[in-house]
Amino acid sequence: MIYKKIPYPEIYGEYVKIYTPAGDTYRGPDTKSFENGKFYSEWLTNDFSIMKCKNEWHMIGITHPKPSDFNGAYDSGADVHEAEYQLFHAKAEGESFSELVRENSFSDCEKVLYPSERPDEKPEIWAPHLMKLDGKNTLFYSPGVMRLAQSESFENWERRVLFSGSNPMSRDPYVYTEDGTHYFVYTDGLSLKYRTTVDFKDFSDEKLLLSDKFAGAQLESPFLLKKDGIYYLFVSVWDGNNGDYDERTFVYASETIEGLNKGAPITMLRAHAPEIVKDTDGTYYILSVFYPQNGISAAKLTWK
Repeated sequence: MIYKKIPYPEIYGEYVKIYTPAGDTYRGPDTKSFENGKFYSEWLTNDFSIMKCKNEWHMIGITHPKPSDFNGAYDSGADVHEAEYQLFHAKAEGESFSELVRENSFSDCEKVLYPSERPDEKPEIWAPHLMKLDGKNTLFYSPGVMRLAQSESFENWERRVLFSGSNPMSRDPYVYTEDGTHYFVYTDGLSLKYRTTVDFKDFSDEKLLLSDKFAGAQLESPFLLKKDGIYYLFVSVWDGNNGDYDERTFVYASETIEGLNKGAPITMLRAHAPEIVKDTDGTYYILSVFYPQNGISAAKLTWK
């Protein structure tokens, strides 16, 4: 029997931290650890998304002040999700992404979508996906209910509900587009689901993208791309055994989207909630949040 070799991605070289959150005044509701209107010098990052707009690169993702009892991903008595009520917005200028793979090339902008801007929602805002839609900056976010927010200038966002997820913990939306069809991917905890749409108004019924592969481990932060006729699905896992920001990202590959659920992972990468960037010259980069350190780090990605 002749088997077809499927190239697999591999991280090349060391990570470079391209973004470190700056100190800021907390503007969410009071929590056990944080007070509205108080300045906190250290902030933590979590799931994020990146988008190029002309010669600007924008990253938007979860952030909150660092709890006083947080000592690191492997030694923390803190609630690492406490006050995940707003999103960081960081920006850098450069025609190619390779120009930005240097220490702290991204700098903070005003945070977006505070609870006060979303009075009809729960304060939590998780795992956004950022893209251009109808010429507007568009954010998809969760948890529980999948929502869309749009803005011309990253201010004054117009919001609407898309649909309710499979369960209250449905989260981490990601949109893959092919031939005019949008594949709206999200996790319901132990598996990945998706719905298709052409206008983000009418959606198909829910379909299974990836079943529970790890005996109860949560699947997080999916990213789907197509390269040389092969679909690659990157997905992080969390089972409580590898710290608060688990850096195990498994990669599945198939010639069809439906086939992603039929085999084992082709590799594992060290990255948490990764984003993949294809640069202007065709080079790929992987971006990881919190791993290997707080903030966003980037490394070159090759295929073997």
